This record gives sequence, C-alpha cells and structure tokens, in this order.
Amino acid sequence: NCVRWKKKFTFICKMSANPTTGLLDPCICRVSVRKELKGGKAYSKLGFTDLNLAEFAGSGLTVRCCLLEGYDTKNTRQDNSILKVTIGMSLLSGDPCFKTPPSTAKSVVIPGQDS
Repeated sequence: NCVRWKKKFTFICKMSANPTTGLLDPCICRVSVRKELKGGKAYSKLGFTDLNLAEFAGSGLTVRCCLLEGYDTKNTRQDNSILKVTIGMSLLSGDPCFKTPPSTAKSVVIPGQDS
C-alpha cells in the first residue's frame, strides 16, 4: 500500500552554532504519522522519525526516506513503513558561515525510486 500526502509545512526554526567551531547544534523535528479511525474521531499512531534539521542547512531541497520507528519500545515496529520527506531551508538572518553536522539519520533507499 502507498499513501501520498503532498502537504507543505512552512515554519521558522532558530538554530545556533558553536562559536568556536561554527558547527550547528542539533535542531530535532519529530514527524509523527497517524492513521485516522472512526471517521476522524480517533487515530492510531503508526510511527515517527526524528530529523535533525541542522543536517539540511545550506543544502537546498533535500529528499530523505526514513523507516518509521514505533512509539512502544517493548513492541518494535512489525512492518516496513517508510516516510519520504523533502526538506528545503532558507537562511533568514545570522552568519552564513556555518558547518553542518554529519548525518546521523537512519535513512533507507527505495530501489527504483528517484531521490
């Protein structure tokens, strides 16, 4: 099964950097996926992924595919639900000289798909 939900979210986030190294501090954005139940009166949590927005700074539009993690640590995810996100960032103010942290995301590649 495949669900496409082409919704654009625009928000401002403030990032800071280490003054000595210029390395951006982590800026975590949790994306949670829920399934609507009972005509929208209830929902079940399918999973989530945490994205470190600092990794995407200065990269233009970036596509990432992530395996959803389960909320309950005792019962790990039983399926292979994959979330594909496109992230674009713009510097609104501040020093344009910064370093991005190395990627820590557990990304997955979908064979036959363009990234």
